[in-house]
Amino acid sequence: MVVSVLASFAQLQELAHIQTSIVSAVDLLPNIGMLKSIQYLLLVVALVLWWWPTWQRSQRALLPISLGVVCVLLAEFLGRGIFYSLHMTVGL
Repeated sequence: MVVSVLASFAQLQELAHIQTSIVSAVDLLPNIGMLKSIQYLLLVVALVLWWWPTWQRSQRALLPISLGVVCVLLAEFLGRGIFYSLHMTVGL
């Protein structure tokens, strides 16, 4: 996960240099850094929620695991939204 975060933020640095004659990639999604941070925060929260019943040796694991799945789904939807927002060829 650490490698993924580092690669993602390296890509964000290069995003500023990508542009067409009409639009710059940064202009398509100006708050991409915050959105990527939220995405990774949701994934970390999901991991903690999934491992929490194991750490506590609890028999009631349905709620934390379900909340972890919801966090993963939200992070996936956010990531897909970021991905599709950066398509620069739409409307050219």
